[in-house]
Amino acid sequence: MKFIEDKVWTEILNYFYKKQYGSIKGNIKGVQFEALVAFLLKLLFNQYEIEFHPTKASHDGSKDFWAIDDLQELWWAECKNYTQNIALKELAPTLVMAELNDVQHLLFFSYSNLNKNLKRHIGRYAFEHKKEVFIYENETIEELLFTNYKEMLSDFLGQQIKADFHHSVEIDFYNEKNPKLIDKKRFNGYYEIMDLAVGEVYNLNVIAENKHKFNSCTIKITIDESEDNYYFEFLSQDKALRNKIMRTIELKPNQIVLCKFKVRLIKYRERLKLPRLCTEVCLNGVQEAKAKADSVAYPCEWNRNNVLIGKHYEDLINIFTHECINNSPMSGFLVYGGGGTGKTRILQECDAVLTKNDYHILNFIGFDKNSSWKDVVREITYSAFAISEDLAFHLMCETDDIVIPSLDDNIKEEIVAFFKLLNKKEFAFEELHRYLKIIFGKLSQGRYAVIIDNMQSYAVEIIDFFKEMIQYMLQHQQSSHIVLLISINTSLVFDDRYLDFIGEFSRIDFLCRKIDGFQNEKQAIAYLKTILSLDDYPLNLPVLRKILASTSLKPKYIQQLANHLIISDCIEFKNQHGIINKSKELEASLRSIPDAYERLFSSSYHMILDKYVQWKSDIYDFISLLHLFSTMDESLLDILNVDRKIVQALVRHGVIKNEGDHRNKCYAFEHDLIESCLSTDIYPDLLKNAMKYLESYQDLFHTILRDKQVPILLYKLSHRMYAGSELITINKHKVLYTIPNKFIFNFHTYLLDNFINKKDEMELNVFIKEVSECCKYVRDHISELSAEYLFDKAFSHVFDIVSNEKNILREQFSFIIHYCENKNRLAKADLSRKIYTLYYERLEACVLNHRDMEREIEYAKAYLENRIFVCGRLEGASLKYVSNLNNSMMTAIAWQFHDILLEDCFDAANLFFMNNEDLKRGIELLKWGFRSFELLPAHTAAKFKVNYYSKLILYQLITQQFEDAIKTANEALSYIKDNEIINYHIFFKCRYLKYKLIALLLIGDCSDILDSTFEQYETNLSITHTDKSDDWLFLQAKYAFLNNNRDNFESIFQRLYTSMDYASSNVNMLEELALKYKLLFPEKIFSEIDDRAKSLSLVNKLLYMTPNEIKAFNADYISKAVIVSIDKKDGFYM
Repeated sequence: MKFIEDKVWTEILNYFYKKQYGSIKGNIKGVQFEALVAFLLKLLFNQYEIEFHPTKASHDGSKDFWAIDDLQELWWAECKNYTQNIALKELAPTLVMAELNDVQHLLFFSYSNLNKNLKRHIGRYAFEHKKEVFIYENETIEELLFTNYKEMLSDFLGQQIKADFHHSVEIDFYNEKNPKLIDKKRFNGYYEIMDLAVGEVYNLNVIAENKHKFNSCTIKITIDESEDNYYFEFLSQDKALRNKIMRTIELKPNQIVLCKFKVRLIKYRERLKLPRLCTEVCLNGVQEAKAKADSVAYPCEWNRNNVLIGKHYEDLINIFTHECINNSPMSGFLVYGGGGTGKTRILQECDAVLTKNDYHILNFIGFDKNSSWKDVVREITYSAFAISEDLAFHLMCETDDIVIPSLDDNIKEEIVAFFKLLNKKEFAFEELHRYLKIIFGKLSQGRYAVIIDNMQSYAVEIIDFFKEMIQYMLQHQQSSHIVLLISINTSLVFDDRYLDFIGEFSRIDFLCRKIDGFQNEKQAIAYLKTILSLDDYPLNLPVLRKILASTSLKPKYIQQLANHLIISDCIEFKNQHGIINKSKELEASLRSIPDAYERLFSSSYHMILDKYVQWKSDIYDFISLLHLFSTMDESLLDILNVDRKIVQALVRHGVIKNEGDHRNKCYAFEHDLIESCLSTDIYPDLLKNAMKYLESYQDLFHTILRDKQVPILLYKLSHRMYAGSELITINKHKVLYTIPNKFIFNFHTYLLDNFINKKDEMELNVFIKEVSECCKYVRDHISELSAEYLFDKAFSHVFDIVSNEKNILREQFSFIIHYCENKNRLAKADLSRKIYTLYYERLEACVLNHRDMEREIEYAKAYLENRIFVCGRLEGASLKYVSNLNNSMMTAIAWQFHDILLEDCFDAANLFFMNNEDLKRGIELLKWGFRSFELLPAHTAAKFKVNYYSKLILYQLITQQFEDAIKTANEALSYIKDNEIINYHIFFKCRYLKYKLIALLLIGDCSDILDSTFEQYETNLSITHTDKSDDWLFLQAKYAFLNNNRDNFESIFQRLYTSMDYASSNVNMLEELALKYKLLFPEKIFSEIDDRAKSLSLVNKLLYMTPNEIKAFNADYISKAVIVSIDKKDGFYM
């Protein structure tokens, strides 16, 4: 303090304590200051009739104060009697709990001065949460004492002192990069600006603190004139106020306020100054002081990250602005599609729109690299509860000490428990669920936008979180103003629940769009010219348009094409302007451009390797490590001895990027497509190489690398460092490791290898169960094709076990069934049938060790007989294996195996539906199967209900109950989504969607429901890599026919006709389409007729028919279809 020494200060505190409590008893450390604050609060607020009350004492006996004014607004006074500067963590509990309790007015009384950084945090808190904050620190308190307790001070000081205090408004200008997220893993507490980059948003901040004890003041904030200002776009809403005054604010005595202005750099220049804030302080109408922010010329980083060109993208942004921002308090925008189509760029453009509209944006673009769904929840929570970047590190503060009388004790306990849960390293969604209303309740009080890029990169719990959020916000629309933006890369989806989410998002009237890229070559060429900073010549050449017409119109392909031209020295940059070195070489290079992104990147990458031959093996090692760790910061590069020159070269050529800043660089692959190309096509053994590289560093796993949980887990598995019991635990709790999708296959392959290696240490039934779980997980989360590798690896180790033990036989039987069904999905029914037969023979020779085993053996044999028949049917030889089906049915009836009988009846029905041989008999078999289902116990029925739904929908289609079929399909889709016990989720979902499409097509429904169902079906097929199948093309052709889209129909028919295997069982599809082709084009001769194909003889005959012949044939053809429309004009064969 200025006049009061420490010794005197202690006497003053004792004086006020005695005045308040009468005498000093016990330990009063920290309490005397509160007694002083109690008197000061009376002095300051008695005139406003605001009476402050002490809170309950905390563990050290300290208290704060609260009051409620006549507007029913809550005031809170915080007391800090520290001789040292107050650390941010000391205020963390107050700020958090003040937000929880909706405190509108905060007062901080501090013996020591608050430092500049702390005041910036307090100012930001007040700004973002619209609170009044007042600071009474050091000399301010001293002046209040001299003003109101002169006689008391004279006694203590031994003399009268004429205290002269200086009054002013303290102004603190500071600029920062616009912070996107807290990101505890990388955040260092600073957003310091080192350079500028086109497209980046910057905050121009000014903190104003009124140090006048009794007088209010006015501050006018303006922007200094400068030509540099024209390089920036001002994003603040009040930018257009007259007289160039950006904002005028009124400051009460001792109030602190932050004003923030956002600007975005929109044009490049070598060095630029940020717009400069100016302030003018007026006291009682008289100008008192002026101030200006420092003027710093920053180097400007030029990049080629240009705005997407094309009306398609512009229209999307305009629709988003209109529908999501202007019309609804709770809105959403989801973009989905394959990689490199511009989804992330759309989110970035929406980010700029939201910034202009004063949203608090939580931007998770790029967050998925090393973060889990739990980190997303933490970040959203920190923002909702006003916990700024630094406060996130002090969440372990004693929130129990903060008690405000308006907060119910039960709610307080719940909130404290919630924060403690968030601080746990791992927690399940079920644990979080009870607290979701706390997060959503806080979000609904603000104006937030949440941007989630690559949602499929997170565990499926993130879907549950956002579904709960949407449901809550829709129920509380009057108090909510939330925008949710999401992108999903459907080519990287490992769980079909993400595809369900797309459908659900669309059904609640949120904006949902599939993104495929530019709509024409002209847009793509314009984008390429912009990236390369080129004039029109020579990129208006017809050759380029022709090339793009036959390659790709995805923005990422165009960007890679630009990189390719630069790497091949066709184009160089001078002063950030593209210069064509050799026009002929450029044209020649364009003519040889690969037609797919993967091949184009591979070509460019090998050019890079040719330039750095001496680093070839080092580049391989670095790419391997980056693939393993996903991101690598400077410290990790140092630990693993990575040469910076390699990193810089790969950044320069666009292979990797720096996601950090100059202070804390953090490298990642420039795009998922690049990592995919490198790990799949160029270096198929990246992970293996990374494991080998880490062998020299395994001593660090328990020290400086211990937080790299997934890499260490993969390393130990690859080197077989776990015991059998540890492997079982890992398999059971693998969800806690948050294994990235790209490593799901590798993880389970390593795990399977370990189980096989530890087979002798394990009980055989446990061994079979664990290896089966590995195979099934890959099947259900990646694909049948990937799972086949694991199934084949495990097969001999399981099948070669010969035992009569019941537990072993159960697990072995289960494995055999899943193994063979996976083969069936891959059209390898002949192999499945042979294995089923071998295992059937083994069961027949099995010696019964238990009385109850006879029933179980008979059950297994009946089921195997059924599967042998199914395999025969898939091979096109149903009649050859009918005896197996009959045997299965006889055993099922004798032993009352209702689940097997259900399968038998359904499979038998298919025989009668083929070519409409006996519909009545087939329908009777379906009904028999339905009755068998009704006899199943509940737990068994749950497993077989998916097949039941499938046949029920088919029954409704055959009996022309099309509306019922649609309802049942929707019910089935909902059921499969909510039940984890079901196998083959994607298979049955595709079947339900296909049947739903058939029903919609036959009733002629051309509404949005048909369109959205087609989209759902296509995205589900893409997971199984069957989106180019005959089935899918056939339905598209039927859709085109229904809509009389002649060009599209003709294109699909031509594609099917020229590509279909002539021996295919789907030739009947081609026959129907040939018929429809002649109905659409009665006089036209199809130009692609292939007379050499004997199996196409009927198709060719149809294509040669006259209009009258076609009409007669059509009537007869439709009458033989299994599923026929009510008007008898269309139908479907089985």
